[in-house]
Amino acid sequence: FEGVKDDHGSSFYEPKEKIMDTWSLRMLRARDNCFRCALTVLRRIIEPPAIVEKQQRRRLRLLSLFLLLITISAMIGAMVMKNAGSSSWPILLVTAPILAVGYGFSRTRYYGLATVLAVSIPAVSIFAMIIFSANQASIPDELPWLVLPLMVSSLLLSLRYTIIIAIIYAVFIVLFVHFVDVPTARLSQ
Repeated sequence: FEGVKDDHGSSFYEPKEKIMDTWSLRMLRARDNCFRCALTVLRRIIEPPAIVEKQQRRRLRLLSLFLLLITISAMIGAMVMKNAGSSSWPILLVTAPILAVGYGFSRTRYYGLATVLAVSIPAVSIFAMIIFSANQASIPDELPWLVLPLMVSSLLLSLRYTIIIAIIYAVFIVLFVHFVDVPTARLSQ
């Protein structure tokens, strides 16, 4: 029986622990290969152009990943809102390709334009959803969503530009509340 092997290529006289260790090692190698392959794909998707300095690479990776994820979520959101019967789904349907173009710019030397799109388009779409909303009573519930593009700008831009954008948002909100019939009693909640 010394030369007889089982299906795993091990001898019948080998202990079960050794067989399990071999199987575990193969599974660990397969897992490592999957992780390595996924990391390679992720790097190809979000890696900035080679002309960028090392200090800016991290921000540009974040920009590419943000634009990719927000584009996908805008497309999914448009489908969900259409199925739910919401009137705001065309806004998201228009927003998604613009953000996809921004993702394309983030992969080139025109990454500055991609940053502008990443900060402005989500805010514009939120304002558009509020303006074209059939239910004016829900406006105070939708205004806090403007914080998200501001948070993204704080990650992608300098403090100076983030403060400028925050001031622009505040001016828009004040003008918006003044010119649109917003139930102001609920704004303080």
